[in-house]
Amino acid sequence: MLNVICVKWGDRYSAQFVNRLRYMVSKNLSVPHKFICVTDNQSDIESGIEIISIPKEPKLEVWWNKLFLFKKGFFPRGKIFVL
Repeated sequence: MLNVICVKWGDRYSAQFVNRLRYMVSKNLSVPHKFICVTDNQSDIESGIEIISIPKEPKLEVWWNKLFLFKKGFFPRGKIFVL
């Protein structure tokens, strides 16, 4: 199973952007996959998107939250594709 990952932090991108991104991936990716959003605010994100909350500690800002993508055990096993 392929895990397709996006990160949404702050208010630069809306939940609608994440929902649209999932739709485009589903429409164009023919292999079995799971869409996961790592975020600090899950409101208005569609129910078909798996949510992983950004840890509160250590407090990182802007793009530094992407560092959690490399933390051992942060994601389920399988191949990972980061958007």
